[in-house]
Amino acid sequence: MAAGLDVATIGFQIVTKVPRAPKALVDAFHDCPTTDVADVVGKLFTMSTGIRPLYAPIRRVAGSAVTVKVPPGDNLMVHVALSYVSDGDILVVDVRGDTEYCMGGALMMGIAKECGVRGLVVDGSYRDAYELKRIEFPSFARGVQPRPPRKLGPGEINTVVQCGGVRVEPGDIVVADEEGIAVVPLAYAEAVLEKAQERGKKDAGLWADISAWHRDHNRMFDSRARELGCQIK
Repeated sequence: MAAGLDVATIGFQIVTKVPRAPKALVDAFHDCPTTDVADVVGKLFTMSTGIRPLYAPIRRVAGSAVTVKVPPGDNLMVHVALSYVSDGDILVVDVRGDTEYCMGGALMMGIAKECGVRGLVVDGSYRDAYELKRIEFPSFARGVQPRPPRKLGPGEINTVVQCGGVRVEPGDIVVADEEGIAVVPLAYAEAVLEKAQERGKKDAGLWADISAWHRDHNRMFDSRARELGCQIK
């Protein structure tokens, strides 16, 4: 072994076969605000608000997760991941929240866009926010950091990661917009979509008759407060 060579006892993986939902199912989430998805998917599947859009305004994006796990300060496997993406994917990069080094720039995501990748979510930093806006590539991270990373590895592609406090598996559906980021486990995608669409229709109906909703809202919550023993004076 060469002197100084850092070889981990446990190796790392690149998984090339990723289960993905049908394109029509993924595309349907484009019409679902993350607020509706978050309401129905459950509290464990909405990422930390520390991961925010890198520019505004930003369009909603939905896609299948291609996951990348890297050590802080190294983006080798983010580059490698571009060989394993497909049309309709979103790159989800687990950097364990480190913000001292960026995980790449706009040129890398320009390549990703050419490959059909729809967006980027990084639990860490990225850079070139202006250029990302110019090429209209939805990107979300903990911040902007110009400091370049190393490219030494190791890392993993398409294994289970943590991003913004949420477990993300390859193929899970990621929905992101200016409100935040929600993750839909692949096995529950159809059920979550159906309920999110129902939620959207219900809200639309309430807006259509806001006066009636105002009356029902006040009566319902006033009654609940009394049930809890609140003294209304």
